[in-house]
Amino acid sequence: MAEKNKVQINISGYSYTLVGRESVEYLNELASYIDNKINKIMCGNNNLGIKDAGILTAFNVADELFKLQKECENNQRELILKEENASLKEEISRLKKENDDLVKNSLINKSDNELRNELKQAYESISNLLLERDKILEDLSKEKEKNTNLHFSLVELKSSMVEDKTQMQ
Repeated sequence: MAEKNKVQINISGYSYTLVGRESVEYLNELASYIDNKINKIMCGNNNLGIKDAGILTAFNVADELFKLQKECENNQRELILKEENASLKEEISRLKKENDDLVKNSLINKSDNELRNELKQAYESISNLLLERDKILEDLSKEKEKNTNLHFSLVELKSSMVEDKTQMQ
């Protein structure tokens, strides 16, 4: 278990003691980040007390966290879909080669009816994989559109929060 670190920090002129398992440098970096956030909010409104500035800062930091978590989830989904698409492309390639081999072997060893049946099965298999790939591409497109819409909604929400903050001043 990591040793606990203890560090004195300053937030908006108030001194605090932080204790955590993270490095002293990291704890100081967090304190500096929060101090900067609170100072920006307080500079925008001289009548705002430290408590209210702290609450607004908490909302802003939570907003950043939620957006980053959503972005991370969306990126993970997109990565999974891309991996599935790549896998399907490999499978299509393998099936095309298999189909070519079947055609060559069938021409040599099989009757026309057997050849037609094997070609039909190979064609159906390739067609199904192509349909599956198209579905994944469509899902990727829809996910991208959702991400874009979410981004615009978040921008509008942030703009609204800024307007609300301005009105509070």
